[in-house]
Amino acid sequence: VADVARGVAGQDARVLPPLLASPILVVTGRWSSRNGFTFIVANGGTLVSIHSTDPTTVPSSPVRVQVGIDAAVVANHHVCVREILGDGQVRLTRFTTPPTLAGLNALSARLGRHPGVVAVAEPTSMTWLALSIAMRQAGGDLSLLGARHAARLRGAIIGKDKSDVIDADVLATAGEVFTLTPLRPLSPAQLSLRRAVTRRGKLVVDGNRARRRLISLARWAF
Repeated sequence: VADVARGVAGQDARVLPPLLASPILVVTGRWSSRNGFTFIVANGGTLVSIHSTDPTTVPSSPVRVQVGIDAAVVANHHVCVREILGDGQVRLTRFTTPPTLAGLNALSARLGRHPGVVAVAEPTSMTWLALSIAMRQAGGDLSLLGARHAARLRGAIIGKDKSDVIDADVLATAGEVFTLTPLRPLSPAQLSLRRAVTRRGKLVVDGNRARRRLISLARWAF
């Protein structure tokens, strides 16, 4: 087809690589469409007909969707979407989104294509709170996986390699190993009480350590 196009259109015509794995062949010239065919009027004025004879491939709908989010406090969130098709094949989609209001809205809009999906993330600082709100807006839920469980799962699947992309991929497969429970965010009063109890517990531990240290020094001196 390339030789025919060059012979008809002259030396200025070029056959470009297919775009995005499309079977349609692209040739320089003036485009025209008629009856479902794509025509190119080459420089010589001859009408050239170039169309695809391959059947149109319609992407199959996934039977199951898994989402893993490697949350970050300042850097971008890394998201992995695993779509399991009816024939058992897995289609992966990876993207990043900033931890801002605009980024979370974009995350909700993108994951809104899969209603009811449960995204998995690690409890990194307070990032889970914004992610849970974004997942609810998308019609899904967020489930938290402990850092130890995530590290063990990553070691079993990948080994010692670690990166944000790997963490997102591993978290997306957590539903095949662990029982995921959707997160139910606490109210502001409950969060305040939890922080107060956690800080009090640390103060009690630090006080007991200081008391034991003083007793030990006193026994050594006297």
